[in-house]
Amino acid sequence: MWKWINVYITFLETNPNIALIHYNMGLILENLGENLQAEMSTKKAIKIKRNDANFYASLGKIQSNLHKTDEAIKSYKTAIKLNNKFDLAIAGLGK
Repeated sequence: MWKWINVYITFLETNPNIALIHYNMGLILENLGENLQAEMSTKKAIKIKRNDANFYASLGKIQSNLHKTDEAIKSYKTAIKLNNKFDLAIAGLGK
């Protein structure tokens, strides 16, 4: 998976404003247990594209991993506000 991190970093050097790349990098970093870096990447994605429920739900999961409960709840609630039928975000709030 580190190979993909390097691919994304290289891509972001010339295309820093593509939210999906930051989001995908956050997912990979989370899977590698690098939650602080995953949180930063996901926040960058949200800064670029603020209306994507998936980004907020992913951020909520990462923040939950980091025991940032209040922040995770806020992220999940934002995801639900953007998509009130978003099961992943609803389930995240139930934790």
